[in-house]
Amino acid sequence: TLTISGSNSLDVKGNWTNNGTFVSNSSTVNFNGTVAQSIGGSSVTTFNNLTNAKTVFPLTALTGISIKNILNNLNNTSVLNMGVFALIDGGVFSNIGAGTISTLNTSSLPLPAGKTWVNTIFYSNSVGGQTIVAGTYNGGPSIELDNTSGTQTASGNIITGGQLNINNGGTPILDMNGYNLTTNALNVIAPNSVLNMRGGILTSSAVLSMDGTVRFSGPTNAKPFSSGTVEYNGTTQTVTNGNYYKLLFSGVGGVYTIANDIDIANTLTVTNGALTVLSNRTVSVGDAITVVNPGTFTLENNASLLQTSYLGANSGDVIVKRNTTPVLRYDITYWSSPTTGPQTLSNFAPLTDSNRFNTYDSVNDVWIYEDPTTAVFQKGKGYSIRAPSNTSLTVPTIIPHQFVGVPNNGNI
Repeated sequence: TLTISGSNSLDVKGNWTNNGTFVSNSSTVNFNGTVAQSIGGSSVTTFNNLTNAKTVFPLTALTGISIKNILNNLNNTSVLNMGVFALIDGGVFSNIGAGTISTLNTSSLPLPAGKTWVNTIFYSNSVGGQTIVAGTYNGGPSIELDNTSGTQTASGNIITGGQLNINNGGTPILDMNGYNLTTNALNVIAPNSVLNMRGGILTSSAVLSMDGTVRFSGPTNAKPFSSGTVEYNGTTQTVTNGNYYKLLFSGVGGVYTIANDIDIANTLTVTNGALTVLSNRTVSVGDAITVVNPGTFTLENNASLLQTSYLGANSGDVIVKRNTTPVLRYDITYWSSPTTGPQTLSNFAPLTDSNRFNTYDSVNDVWIYEDPTTAVFQKGKGYSIRAPSNTSLTVPTIIPHQFVGVPNNGNI
């Protein structure tokens, strides 16, 4: 048994091995050796105050460590490396100093939850599987996730007064598990990383870098980012207005509504769910549009899809709904299709008499009959189509139509 009486201090310049009993009382144990040091033994040591004053080599845990009062990683180069062992709350301890705590532990409590951390916290398991404990992280940076694969999962709301770094590359995932993330500076450099907010609220005072994907599943919790990918993955979501870089819709059976004008600087992709742009709204896209079955993309009447600078091909069908002005039975509407695909003229206007489909030959100043059962819409070509044969002769009626095909784009 080792007992330190009262509030005395003990300086340790070598390794600490506890195979028996340590009675700390109100003491402070200072680790200040100039070589690598460890805390081990067959017993978990409970310190009252532990000070890591090392400046070059880390202080490494070879067993669990419990703190009752103060954990002080004194210098900005002082590192407490917990390895696979847990740092345990032995009382109501606080954290001070300018150093770093690193953990590989994959238990539900690698560190005590609900604390305010002034040290930088490294969650360092390269294959993930760690719990990011709830709390306030105020180091500089506050949290760094060093997994290059796998998932790190939050156990509660997380606040960072400094940076949240996801920057080691690979395919790391931070699953906020529906909890809120409030960060002073978001720094996501790994391009294949995912910050999965689920239904939680993301608040960020600054975005230093966003090269990965931010995934939202709540009805209205998503927010736009001018870099990286914003992914809508929920069941029923309204798209937040603003400027996006890449926008992805991926939730199986999801219902997604764009109710305001939005701008997408790069790609728009729908892999699952039903995306709808409401009437009189405009979606501007700077790059390719991709719709993958079973995903669908529908533009309601008078909604607009604008591609600003991209001249390449799009992929997958969209549905573009368009209504006539009020018409009588013998009135004609002139159409030009915004899509390309196998849709025939009779698919587009199935109730129009088959001999009332024409195109205009401007060279010879004649109308040319188009067989609606075989003719498909051509890019940049106008078509004269009469109202359906069952349209009223006396009451003007709005007739709904829809184009189905790959969105036209580029020079015609």
